[in-house]
Order: sequence, then structure tokens, then C-alpha cells
Amino acid sequence: MARVQFLLPSVTASGGVFSVLRHAAGLTQAGYDVALVSMTPPDPGVGDVLPGVVRTLPVAQLDPEGLPAADVQVATHFTTVPVVAQARAQLKVHFMQHMEEIFAVDEPDPASFAEAARYCYRLPLYRLANSRWVQAQYERLYGSRPMLVHNGVDAPDEGPLPAWADGPPVVISFAHTFLWKGTAEAYRTMELVRAAVPDLDVQWHVFGTAARVPEQPWIHRLGTVPHDRLRQAYQRAQVMLAVSWAESFHLPVLEAMAAGTAVVTQPIGTEEFARGGDTAWVVPPRDVDAAARAVVQVLAGGAAASHDLRLRARAEAARHTWERATAQMRQALVHGLSAWRPPAAQDAVPRILERLGVPPTTAQ
Repeated sequence: MARVQFLLPSVTASGGVFSVLRHAAGLTQAGYDVALVSMTPPDPGVGDVLPGVVRTLPVAQLDPEGLPAADVQVATHFTTVPVVAQARAQLKVHFMQHMEEIFAVDEPDPASFAEAARYCYRLPLYRLANSRWVQAQYERLYGSRPMLVHNGVDAPDEGPLPAWADGPPVVISFAHTFLWKGTAEAYRTMELVRAAVPDLDVQWHVFGTAARVPEQPWIHRLGTVPHDRLRQAYQRAQVMLAVSWAESFHLPVLEAMAAGTAVVTQPIGTEEFARGGDTAWVVPPRDVDAAARAVVQVLAGGAAASHDLRLRARAEAARHTWERATAQMRQALVHGLSAWRPPAAQDAVPRILERLGVPPTTAQ
């Protein structure tokens, strides 16, 4: 089997890193020789958050001389693309998990960040996209269509849906310091929800980095929840509220659907599994009034009113397993190794790397 090497910008408790690790684990189980390399030292606490995959797949730190040779080199973020572009490999891949140039709002210099991303997107690598939205955006901006390789979830539980607990209802959300993750919008949504149904005393459970969330007695910070305990956290809630401005593949939404929790979300990056009125309540991006109305509707209707939708959501999540995602990754790599050839204009690579300020490595 081919040797496949994934290059990560860092190894932290993020959804993007988790997804790469799960893809790597799936390829390993399928018989591939898989290696993981990080441009920075791994976060020492990441094994506590992602125990199942981190403990079985050691991560090496990038050598100053560049990447060791492999049959397939995979960049997992635009910042890792220049290193992969210079590595020894039969196939050089850019697995796109977002369109970073569009989400530069949180960077110290957004314009330079977006410009660097655009240069990296133009380097002649074989491109994979983790959603139809990323696929369409790349085709619109750069004229070629990447292959789809989704992420996934563990198989949903079978049997009855989790019962709604007695007491004040719970809404759960993922929080992040990035503005585009929509934490401020989620907080404003929850203020509107509580004002609309004050007798319910709705509680908000927040996991992740909640630095932008004010201290309130009705807000419960869960911190960084280990991935193998996330399903339990979702199932303690009546509603999962996920209102990022946009996502590529919104993994927490799919995880909540797999847990049997009602979901209120936006349509960008969820369109392949969250269908309004069918498997989720879908509201326009950054529309806190619409999001609040949807949450109130779910809570007012009770468990019986959302029962069929949650069943359909769980059945939809069962279609998006990690086994399916691994099969897509294997198919894409087989196609790339057998059929993909880089554009002829290879002399553009040194010019683009020079423009990015990336020195050449000795790994040629």
C-alpha cells in the first residue's frame, strides 16, 4: 500500500485536526502506511481530548529540512501547502477543510492573510474538498473542481431517542474565539429565547472556548469536552444551536443529529445533511431573530413535536459515517495516483513560493 503523509499546521483540540486524524486512522485500518507530521509541537493535552486517535497515531514534528519522502503528501491547511509543494512525492494533495481566504476577519492582517491563502490555492496540487460548498467556492474562484471527501461521525445510537430531562430545558452550543464561529450571535439568540419564554428558565451549555461569553447564572461552561463524551453532552440538551456565519463541513451539527438532539443551524456547510423542516431547523446566517424563534418553537412543542424530525436527523447522520468518509478518501487518492497530473506550468511554483516568502527546502 502507498505511504500517505499528512502535514498539519498544529495538533490541537479542533474539529479540523480531529477530522484529519480520523481520516489517517481510517487509512491505517485499510492497510495504508500513514504518517502524521505537525509544523509545531503537538499540544500536550490533545490526547485527553481526542484519546482514541492520538494514542494510536504518533505525530512527528516537521524537520527543518522538509518532509520525508512519501508516495502521497497531504496538506491540511493552506499554510502547509508550500511545504507539501516542495516535498518528494508521487502525488501532492491539498485537502481543503475551509476557504481560509474568505474567513480572514480574525487575523491581525486580514488582507495579507487572504492574499497568502490565494497564492497557496494556486499552487499545482491535487485538491480535495470536504463539502460541496468548498468545492463550489474553489471552482468559482479558481476554475477547477476538487474531488469531494467528506468528514463523518461515529454510527448513531439505535433504539429510542434520548428522553428530554425534567427541569429547565437546555440548549447546547460550541463556542470559539473566532468571530465567524458565531458565538456572539448564539449568545444574543439565547438572550432573545429567555426573554420570549421567561417561565422556562432556559439554560445554555457552552463547550469549547467561551472567552466571548459573558458570565451569567444561566450559562454553563463545559470547557473542552473529550470527544468520546460529546454525545452525552448533546443528549442532555433539547436543542443544539449552531449559528456560525458559515462552515465547510459543520461537524458539531452532524454529531448532534447523530445523538438525536434537535438542531437549529444555518445552511452553509450543513446543506448536505441539515434540511429545513426535515432533519433540522435551518435559519438564515447571522439572523438571531430567526434563530431565537426556531429555538422557542422547538422548546414550546416539546419532545413529541420534534420526535419525527429527530428520528429523520439521526437516520441522515447514519449515512455520514467515518467508514464512508474513509472510502471517499481512498477513492480520491487512488484516482489521484492513477489519473491526476499537475498543470504544465511548474515554473510557477518557485515564483509563488518566493512571493509568500517561503525559502526552498532541500527535500526536492
